[in-house]
Amino acid sequence: MRLNHLRNFYFSGAVFLFAFIFQSCSSPQQKTAPISIGFNFHDHTKFIYLTDSRINITQTVAGLNTEMQQHMQLQSAFTVDSLNDSTNSLTVSFERFYIKSKSSEMIIEFDSRDRNKQPNELLRLADIVNQPFRATIDKWGCISTITPFAKDTFVSKTKAFTDTAMRGLLEPLVSFYPNKRVSIGDEWQRNFYSNAGFVNLRMTLLFQLESVHDHIANISLKGAATSIGSGDPQMRGMKLNLSGTQQGTIEIDTKTGLIQNAHFIQNISGTISIPNTEIPMSISSDTRIVGKIST
Repeated sequence: MRLNHLRNFYFSGAVFLFAFIFQSCSSPQQKTAPISIGFNFHDHTKFIYLTDSRINITQTVAGLNTEMQQHMQLQSAFTVDSLNDSTNSLTVSFERFYIKSKSSEMIIEFDSRDRNKQPNELLRLADIVNQPFRATIDKWGCISTITPFAKDTFVSKTKAFTDTAMRGLLEPLVSFYPNKRVSIGDEWQRNFYSNAGFVNLRMTLLFQLESVHDHIANISLKGAATSIGSGDPQMRGMKLNLSGTQQGTIEIDTKTGLIQNAHFIQNISGTISIPNTEIPMSISSDTRIVGKIST
């Protein structure tokens, strides 16, 4: 039972780390004319985000330190179906999910594009791939609804990928826009909850506009996250007490709102508790996001 708890933690935790990534602020700069940075894609535009994350997990069990390295990749595709002054309707699809986990005891790998790399322990990750769903989002990145196109898609098939879990995967890609016009040096804060598998996080993120060159806004971010209660029945009996910080940079095309490049470094630590055992744990990650318009 304890081994199953830890195994589920390692691989479900892989997903939540996508939802836990944001960044540092720098020194004040001279004020400039305020600009609007928001979700400004044209109707029927398709854009793609490629997320690559390297994660290191260290834990102490019975006085022994163990370490696991993870490499994850997620390809997300968005198509703007319709838009108006306040709401945009998108078709969203996760086109590929890849993860490789390595420790001194085992190596396990999952690739949604390779049936030879889909072990049973991670098979439920395939539920989110190539299952299009509709999301509505306002100009400032607030997701109002997520709706599957068919009743038998991920939202109803597995508790690991509920509406809340999908928000956790989407929000790091859209929930950073300021809800006001901003000048260089201005700051804005965004708060949201994220969920992936059994992990729920409460996040508070601070953003600052550093500079604008050729319609590219350079933004620094810093933030904090704390774990909250889990809703995954597979992790019943496990308690999480994790918190940490994030910092990094993001480049946004002010004409469309597209993330062109982003780099995030994060460090969290705390404990996980299973019956009769409390395990100290630390997690560090280095994540990069590249966006492009699909033609």
